[in-house]
Amino acid sequence: MNLDVIENIKKTKTLLLIIFSILIAGYIKFKSVYSIPIPVWSTKAFILFLEILVVVSIVDIIIILSFNYIKKNILYLKHKAEEAEELLNETKFLSEKLEKQTKFLKDKLNEITTLNKIIYEINQTFELERVLKIILESLCSYLNYDRAIIFLFDKEKNCLLPSIGFNIDKDKLYKINLSLYDKESVVVKNFVRNIPVIIKRLSDKEQKMPYFEDIKEENTLI
Repeated sequence: MNLDVIENIKKTKTLLLIIFSILIAGYIKFKSVYSIPIPVWSTKAFILFLEILVVVSIVDIIIILSFNYIKKNILYLKHKAEEAEELLNETKFLSEKLEKQTKFLKDKLNEITTLNKIIYEINQTFELERVLKIILESLCSYLNYDRAIIFLFDKEKNCLLPSIGFNIDKDKLYKINLSLYDKESVVVKNFVRNIPVIIKRLSDKEQKMPYFEDIKEENTLI
C-alpha cells in the first residue's frame, strides 16, 4: 500500500508538469490563431496584465489541488509508519515474553527431570546413604553448586555428623564433627536458625574446614 502512495505522488508530479506544458502551449497557440480586439478604454499593458493574472490563477488552483492530494498521501504514509512502529513494538514485547516463558518452561522441565531421576534412583535402592547421595548429586547439578554436604543430627552426642558429600574428599569429610555448642560455626548457626545464609567473611578456623577449602567467600551459600 505504501508503494502505491509513493507511485501516486510521482504520477501527480508528472501530471502537473504535463498540465503546465499544455497550458503554456495552448496559450501560445491561442494567441497566434485568435486576435482578441482591444477595447478603446484599455491598453496592451492592461490586457497583458489580465492574461498573466488568469494564467497565474489557473496555475495556483492546479498547484493547490495537487499539493492537497500530495499532503493527503503523505499523511497516509505517516499513519502507516506509526502503525508499523506500534506493530514492531508489540512484536518485540511478545518476543521478550515468549523468551521468558520458554526459559521458565525449560527450568521447570529441568526440575521435573531432576525429580524423576531422584524418584527413579530411589526406587532402585532403599539404602539411606545411596538415597542421600542421589538426592545431593541431583540437586547440586540442578542448582549448579560445586560442593555440598548433608549433615545428620545426632541427638545423643548433640552434634552434626556428615552423612554424604558432593565434590569433597571422603577422608576429610568423615573427620568432621560439629558440636551444637560451637557457636562460631556457620553451619551450626544455620542449623539452629534453619534459614539460608550467604557467607560474607570466614574465620581462619572455618577456612580450614573441608567444605570451605579454596572457596570464594562472596559466593558461599549455607
